[in-house]
Formats: sequence, C-alpha cells, structure tokens
Amino acid sequence: MAKIIFDPAIRVVSGNIGNFVYRKQADDTIIMAKTALPNPDREPTEAQAGQM
Repeated sequence: MAKIIFDPAIRVVSGNIGNFVYRKQADDTIIMAKTALPNPDREPTEAQAGQM
C-alpha cells in the first residue's frame, strides 16, 4: 500500500470529495477509497431502505 503524506491543510479532510471517500483512522492514518457506483439492480436492505 502506498503512503501519502498530506499537506497540513488537507489533513483535516473527511467525507467525500469528487469520486473518493476519505476516512481518518484512530492512529491518524487517512484511508482513501473510490466511491461505489450505484447498482440499480440491487435491492436495498431493510435498514438501508429505512434511511432513504
């Protein structure tokens, strides 16, 4: 896995920007993942449907 050192101004980023999701872990590492594309064929779970 690649290590990225963010500029101090970017270290507070969390949530999503563009098509990426950023999460800050307890040990101050930042996880970046690509946002999943919606699948219109998939049925939401009961809990997911309750949030819509």
